[in-house]
Amino acid sequence: MAYEQLDPTTRHKLRELGRRRRALLLMRAVFAGVLTLLVTMALVATVDRLIILGQAVRIVMSLAAYGAVVAVVYLVSLRYLLRFPSPAQLAKLIESAEPALREDLVSAVELAKDAGSIYDSPAFREVLQLNVARRVERVDTKSVLPWKLIAWWAGVSTGVLVITIALILTPGLRYGDLLARALMPTAELDRVSDVRITILSPELDDRGRVPMNAELPVRVEVSGGAFDQVTIDLVDHKGDKDGLRMSQETTSDKHFVANIPVGDQKMKFRVRAGDGLTRYYELDPTARPSIARFNHVVQHPDYTGWEPTLIRDGDGSINALVGSVVDLTFTANQPIKSGKLVLELPSGEKTFSLYVDPTDATVLKTSLPIKDSGTYRVEMVSLDTAFTNDNARRYEIAALPDKLPTVSLHSPKGTTGETTDALLKLVGHAGDDVGLREAAMQVRVNGGPWTKELVSVSQRGKIDTPLDLLPMGLDVGDEVELRLAAVDLAGHEAHSVSARVVVTPDGFSQPIIDSTADM
Repeated sequence: MAYEQLDPTTRHKLRELGRRRRALLLMRAVFAGVLTLLVTMALVATVDRLIILGQAVRIVMSLAAYGAVVAVVYLVSLRYLLRFPSPAQLAKLIESAEPALREDLVSAVELAKDAGSIYDSPAFREVLQLNVARRVERVDTKSVLPWKLIAWWAGVSTGVLVITIALILTPGLRYGDLLARALMPTAELDRVSDVRITILSPELDDRGRVPMNAELPVRVEVSGGAFDQVTIDLVDHKGDKDGLRMSQETTSDKHFVANIPVGDQKMKFRVRAGDGLTRYYELDPTARPSIARFNHVVQHPDYTGWEPTLIRDGDGSINALVGSVVDLTFTANQPIKSGKLVLELPSGEKTFSLYVDPTDATVLKTSLPIKDSGTYRVEMVSLDTAFTNDNARRYEIAALPDKLPTVSLHSPKGTTGETTDALLKLVGHAGDDVGLREAAMQVRVNGGPWTKELVSVSQRGKIDTPLDLLPMGLDVGDEVELRLAAVDLAGHEAHSVSARVVVTPDGFSQPIIDSTADM
């Protein structure tokens, strides 16, 4: 509705009064809301303190309290704010506080509604508007709508607020915890009770992550009121509930312990004793760090001349020659903060640090010299959870010694008789687990020093070489001792069993040689 003819001074005063009314109503809404909230929540907190309530009951009671707050605020304030008064109604408020303006202000407002619909003298309206404007300008809106209209609400709500703060600050009362449980019934907060339950362990992170498929030790301290036993309430991921009784420690009558079996699904638990009840603690089973993939490169000893051997996706076991160096690369199932390899030998343990790849924290590397057989384990700390891989699996290390070469003389054998110009044929075999450096025929006459002559060895290790006695300048009766020798790549030397050749005159029979050898 338009008020074109209303004097600006009068219009400004009416708007000022409207703002004053709105401010007072808003303040009354705040005071009424605070008062109702504190009183109703105090009732909810008192019931919660005296009676052990289920969470559903607490939620209903808190919602009822919030509903009471909304109802009171609506009745004492919001319903008036939703109906904004017209200029004529505001004018009546001013006239009720200022009798000198009675009838004149309302008339001025009514005459200004719509100039086109008013059938009187414009001069009269102008004189009336000016007269009313001069008088209404002196009106104080604070006297029309004084503070005392909401003083009761302000005083009572402030008093209740002071009492509430005093209760919160009172030592041992724990009124702040009671009020928090009433205000936030769905929040996981410990129940306020005579019996005090303190969770000493485990220390859970904000996600409640715990090792998967393991027992979780729980240790609590119980003090205060009377109780018969301490139990753990368990709720699995399906909502099924179970109970677990805690045992008292032998070293303290206040401490109780139990192990919660944790699987691979989320669950939660709380502890109760007497009228004491903790909040629910969420448990999120998380895998411990473990090795998902093994790769290693065997750097063989230099003397072998072998190229490095790459083993992909192995089972963790190591087989290498003594003197080798194994470059290990482990891929873990999760990012790793740090790790170490613990080598277990008969002589004791030795630790090697693991290098964590900065570009991929799941990859760990180290180099391991192979000296003795034993076992090793990999200990890791998870980057995300700080879990360790307790009881880490052990892996075998087989340190393979470089064995002596094998060499044998097949022909001749024992003691034989030959003439000074005989041409003998030496047949034998030589081999090694790594490789041969050389093979030789060694000969000495009448117990003198050994002389050697290198011989060739076939791929299958066969030796077949001649020995001509004529160049040796032998006399009848001389004794020639001969054998085969083999040297492997590591420098180890082995000899075959020796054979003897006795130089005889032409036509001297073998049996005579044998009988002579027995004399």
